[in-house]
Amino acid sequence: MYPLRPSRHYYKYIIAFIFAIDEINKNPNILPNVTLGYHIYDSCNDVNRAIESVLNILSGAAAKIPNYSCMEHHKLAGVIGDWSSEISMRIAQVLNLYGISQDKFRYQLMYSPTRNNVLLDLLITNNMDMITDVELWHNLGDKGSCHQCSEDEWPENNLCVPKPIEFLSYGNDPVAHTVSAISVLLFVKTSAIFCVFIVFRETPVVKANNQNLSFILLVSIMLSFLCVFLFLGRPGPISCMFRQTSFGIIFSVAVSSILAKTTMVYIAFKAIKPGSFWRKYIGVKIPNCLVVLCSFIQVLISVVWLLTACPFPETNTDLYTDRIIIQCNEGSMLAFPILLGYMGLLAAVSFLVAFLARNLPDSYNEAKYITFSMLVFCSVWIAFIPAYMSVTGKNTVLVEIFAIIASSFGILGCIFIPKCYIILVRPDLNSRSKLAKQTKT
Repeated sequence: MYPLRPSRHYYKYIIAFIFAIDEINKNPNILPNVTLGYHIYDSCNDVNRAIESVLNILSGAAAKIPNYSCMEHHKLAGVIGDWSSEISMRIAQVLNLYGISQDKFRYQLMYSPTRNNVLLDLLITNNMDMITDVELWHNLGDKGSCHQCSEDEWPENNLCVPKPIEFLSYGNDPVAHTVSAISVLLFVKTSAIFCVFIVFRETPVVKANNQNLSFILLVSIMLSFLCVFLFLGRPGPISCMFRQTSFGIIFSVAVSSILAKTTMVYIAFKAIKPGSFWRKYIGVKIPNCLVVLCSFIQVLISVVWLLTACPFPETNTDLYTDRIIIQCNEGSMLAFPILLGYMGLLAAVSFLVAFLARNLPDSYNEAKYITFSMLVFCSVWIAFIPAYMSVTGKNTVLVEIFAIIASSFGILGCIFIPKCYIILVRPDLNSRSKLAKQTKT
């Protein structure tokens, strides 16, 4: 057992605690036939000392043996602990094994001062401190004048005041402003690249690997930057309903277009051999069918989700005690993982096909760029899963927004910026002979 050496700043809380215990024990009207006792330990802001102190209380100071009590004492009613969150978590893990609860959010009481009533909010603190807040109210007169605040309120002095509401607001959140500016900037940039491809649509670089698929892919990237705005602002029925499904469908169209472009590279190479079986598949039907089919499956997943367990806005009062989180309830625990899983499957297939076709001797082969774009895409969404699971509140929305922007920009940068460089900076390379010569070297 370590001697208690509290700093002068925290000493007043210990005195208040001891005073409250003495007053309760002296008044037979509060806890008749019950005497309260206490142990006070100093963890010195060290998790090992904190755990040892807990074992001292549970097992006895002479022999710290988990699950054994080596001294006679009465039932442990509760523990008031450490200020450090890390130490609090470790102590809570030990005490939970003994069924001793430490819910510091359980009692949220408001005190209305009267002539005969006193409310003591006791915080036992040492150099760190507080695992849990313990509110003890002491009835010294007729009516003990305390009541519990509602879920959407928080005690402040002698009043229950509304808790502040938290979400990614356009009004006063600089993070939302930054995200909006980035999304708009990248949308404008993608629109400019789309206009360049329209103007130079008859050049070899744009015609390579089906220009229609390039246009579909560019439009999908533009929409992906715009769908970020469904995640900003106060969640409502419409935004909650469409924000996950819209980005899932948009990305499925984009990745399906990439898969179709890569497949056409492979078919084009196979078809140049005399008497090739693949020659009859050259044309617009195969890529168009791939885009429609792969996108339709994601649309079907989204429709089933919306019809069976439609997402809806909700107020989360349990996550934090001092504020309310306005968030979207996804409605189903499985729908969002299925949507992400299908999108990941398309990306993985596209990456595999592009990787296999990256060295094919095609003059207009962009499989290498597609390989890099899918590598970036898959890396972003693989990193998204643990990041999404480890954050709470509006940070979950920020993680998803970052994944959408980063993966969209990865596709844009890897596939289209090299082509724009040739079109705008090196127009001398934008010819069949130059491209063929460049491929051979």
